[in-house]
Amino acid sequence: MLISVTAFISAHSTALFLISSSASLLSGWLYGLRRWRPAHRVQLVLAAVVLALGCLLSLVAGSALVLGFAVAVTGLAVPLIIVLCSVLAEATVHRAVLTQAFVWLSSASAAGSAAASALTGWAVDTSGPHGGFPVAALSAFALAALALAGLRMLQGN
Repeated sequence: MLISVTAFISAHSTALFLISSSASLLSGWLYGLRRWRPAHRVQLVLAAVVLALGCLLSLVAGSALVLGFAVAVTGLAVPLIIVLCSVLAEATVHRAVLTQAFVWLSSASAAGSAAASALTGWAVDTSGPHGGFPVAALSAFALAALALAGLRMLQGN
């Protein structure tokens, strides 16, 4: 998503990065203020769906205003996904291998980001600024589908 936003911004406004960062900061802060009722695994599915919807909205962004809204929505979801993956790893993995689990989680995140960045860069070069948004949307929907599939596996967490 970030590469597509960067390509789109070159034709629009750099304020979109401020929107994304502010939404992420606000989301993390508000999430940490209280204890949420739904199970963490359900919260992960909801956050992944919000991310997918924000990415879907970016597909139709024809203006900086619409893209700003899409970026705000995705910015709200990303910190929650990061936190919830860590919480679920801690709750699921045996304490003796917790550090290893966090390393795997971080490595998978970095590898996924690198692969998506390369694919998105190619899509932007090939199709223009909007070319990368489908990559982000497909990735976000894959995450939502995996989170939904994992609901049964993570029962009790």
